Amino acid sequence: LVPVKESLASVTADGIVFEGARSSDLNLCRRFYPHVSRGEGQFIALMQRDETSVKKQTIVYKDAAKPLSKDEKAAIDEFISKNLIEKPDARVVKHGENIVIIQHGCPLMPKSVFMYGTLMGEVQKGVFKPAHHFFSVYGRDFKNKIELDASDTRLARYLAGEEIDVDTSVSGWCSVTYRGVPLGGGKASGGRLKNHYPKGLRN
Repeated sequence: LVPVKESLASVTADGIVFEGARSSDLNLCRRFYPHVSRGEGQFIALMQRDETSVKKQTIVYKDAAKPLSKDEKAAIDEFISKNLIEKPDARVVKHGENIVIIQHGCPLMPKSVFMYGTLMGEVQKGVFKPAHHFFSVYGRDFKNKIELDASDTRLARYLAGEEIDVDTSVSGWCSVTYRGVPLGGGKASGGRLKNHYPKGLRN
């Protein structure tokens, strides 16, 4: 295990050295937490080969990312301009049938990777519908944010998948946050927020 760059260390927490660990250097591993950096929480460990390792041939992959269709791009651009404070500094591409947003310039491998970047959503009949993952990562950037705290009865109702009351001045897509951390999203109209929290996560 070797240390990561300071730019990565500054947005992550140390790895956990647990009882019985074979290495005392596990603190060099990095943990992403949603209250510290963008995302749902991930883990990374940077390792370096030692002198006894056999170096394998480097495989150069052709980028498997596909460009968006004209209609998809128009629908996504409209959604971003209406709902986000600013346009994300990232690539929006198709990987298989998924529309994903990627914050790096690395080529996308054609095989062996379950998901790249952040699942953004889908375009249906010319209208973009955001995915839960997009709210989790970019929820802080939404113009409309519904902030809930532990004393707010709407918190438990939202996490159970129910509609909740919101201010009548709020309209359109919203991110729902708890202590500033995005929980998910919904769409507000007439003082009600239609819940888009995934069924599989509901309490």
